[in-house]
Amino acid sequence: MEPSTNPFESGMTGFGPADWALRPFLELLLDQLAQRPGAAVLDVGAEDGALLGLLRSKTAFTGYGMSPDEETAEKARQQHPAIEFRVGSPSAVPFEDRRFDIVIALLYAMSLEQAAFPHEAARLLRPHGEVIVADVRIPGILRSVINHFVRNAAAQDEEMAGTDIRLLTPKQIAARFAPAGFRHHRTVARRFARLTILTRP
Repeated sequence: MEPSTNPFESGMTGFGPADWALRPFLELLLDQLAQRPGAAVLDVGAEDGALLGLLRSKTAFTGYGMSPDEETAEKARQQHPAIEFRVGSPSAVPFEDRRFDIVIALLYAMSLEQAAFPHEAARLLRPHGEVIVADVRIPGILRSVINHFVRNAAAQDEEMAGTDIRLLTPKQIAARFAPAGFRHHRTVARRFARLTILTRP
């Protein structure tokens, strides 16, 4: 029997066959990263680095990750020593200007610091770099229902007060990044997963 080439078979760090919800996101990201071998890639929501570790095991790039606290970052460093992890937030990413070719933002629209992030991404990217916003593709009517509940929850949560957290369309994502000089390059989707890819000169 030929060995499996499925990147989601058990044995890959952090993921196994049961992680069905992540598979379409990972497949799409692998397709995009394969087009830019050797790129410097930052995941601004890296947490313990499981996503970066899996992606890096399947295609060639230099990986960097941002974790929310030192404990999580240290766990990521131990599990993925070839990837550099730092502690930060979307409004204050702890990496140097023009360091990256690609910045990955998973569920950007659900971040409390979404307004500041496009300008941070512009600072971090090299010329012709890309931001890849990975989010869930949901039909319009269902998206409106979910956003209604999210708005109600935000109105009752002091930490969320004044934020605009909701599920966005690619056009809406592009509009939020436009003030930082980005334009909508393309959107790719697979099943319920979607990548909105933005570029700037």
